[in-house]
Amino acid sequence: MEIILKENIELKEKLAAQMSNVLKMDSPPTEFGMLNLLLECAKSNAGKKPGGWRFHEVVKELAFLIYSLGGLALYEVLCYKQNFPFPSITTIRRKIYCNDKFVEGVFRIKQLKQFLILHECPLTVHLCEDATVVTGRIQYDSASNQIVGPTLPLDSNGLPIIGSFPATSASKIAEYFEKYDTSRYAYCIMAVPLKQGAPSFCLSLYGTNNKFKASDVKSRLAWTQEALHKEGIQVISFASDGDTRLLSTMYQNHLVFLIGLGSVPRRK
Repeated sequence: MEIILKENIELKEKLAAQMSNVLKMDSPPTEFGMLNLLLECAKSNAGKKPGGWRFHEVVKELAFLIYSLGGLALYEVLCYKQNFPFPSITTIRRKIYCNDKFVEGVFRIKQLKQFLILHECPLTVHLCEDATVVTGRIQYDSASNQIVGPTLPLDSNGLPIIGSFPATSASKIAEYFEKYDTSRYAYCIMAVPLKQGAPSFCLSLYGTNNKFKASDVKSRLAWTQEALHKEGIQVISFASDGDTRLLSTMYQNHLVFLIGLGSVPRRK
């Protein structure tokens, strides 16, 4: 960095000017931004019982994000050990329950269209998907009376079969443990709008044991494109990481596109 500054006088002068502006600021850092909101929440709630605490919506969103990404243990440490001015765990869970119910394996086609219209985006998206490692465990979902955690089987379209594990009896639950793998990956399919600054939309999310085939990817993409087309949404491209099963589908789609243009590359 020192060598760069010596060789670039203009850059050095700009950095010096920026530093001078920072030092001349009349307002201390606590008079704006998230730090100020946390400070104001702490002051307004001081001396009140926990049931009477009130929080700015931005603080609630921050707390919700920390709980979602860091989990219960981290949130408890921040609230009860570090005395962060955050809402109670009950409040955070209430906020979660008030949000749209996300059912594992469901493709939210109609919700995507509503999302695009709400954000004034064109009905054209770029699809991308990837899997990330998770700590697999099996749980009971009382809302749907389903066992969540075993890897959902795939149908002929490469789609996870919803409602495959109803908790009808103890023997049936034991059968799920014996016959099905516990999901070790969270598989996420995202739709990216073609508008600058617009957020991405989670089209589907489900657990997997990562044993699907390239044919499953191809069938799923074909089904997804058709389902989106029925809602007037066009898929212009598809992307993934270096997984060969997904790369194979990407390559085949690229060839179909080139055939349509009449410019198929020749093999050497």
